[in-house]
Amino acid sequence: MRLVEGLGPQDARFERLLATLLHAVRQHLREAGPAVTRPRNRYPADRLRELGQDVREGRRAADSLPHPAIAGRTPPNALLRTGPGFVDRVRATLTSVH
Repeated sequence: MRLVEGLGPQDARFERLLATLLHAVRQHLREAGPAVTRPRNRYPADRLRELGQDVREGRRAADSLPHPAIAGRTPPNALLRTGPGFVDRVRATLTSVH
């Protein structure tokens, strides 16, 4: 995804990278399929909506309420957030030089 992130449809690599990304996502869904479809087949639609709302509310609470012991510290993922993208951009730059 990071490789496609900075590209537009006009870039020659866009179609190839997008196809690779779509293939990887489809493969992941095939592998994770039973874990995704089992709850869908087991519960009625209204219960699934309730569960989804619970997950969304939990995510919102988790983002806004850090553990009291670390309330004054920046989380490691926030410190490293730009790292992977930076590495991908450097790698792309170095490989395009050749």
